[in-house]
Amino acid sequence: MPNLDYEIFEMFSEQFEVNQGYFEPNVLALESDETYESSVNELFRMFHNYKATTAYLGISVIHEVVTKTENVLSALRVQSAPANDAVIEWLLEVKDQFDIWQEEMRDGLTNF
Repeated sequence: MPNLDYEIFEMFSEQFEVNQGYFEPNVLALESDETYESSVNELFRMFHNYKATTAYLGISVIHEVVTKTENVLSALRVQSAPANDAVIEWLLEVKDQFDIWQEEMRDGLTNF
């Protein structure tokens, strides 16, 4: 990525890594009526921020997944709790892909 703003990319990759620790617990909390609303809102905010940053950085592969995930989370925000098993499984698959990207960012691989 020839025009990558490495300073912003570094801040993004650090925040990305920090947020990974919150991703799975918030996804699993979507199964509970009591924690659904706060968890879906937290996840939505996370992906909304990722969407803006990945668009700015031109990281199209991550941006595409982030945009789709934000759309799913937006729909979840207006539906009743709890989320169904298929949505939970899909979000956990997104988390697994993010783990791979996190490792690539940590290793300095930026060719997304």
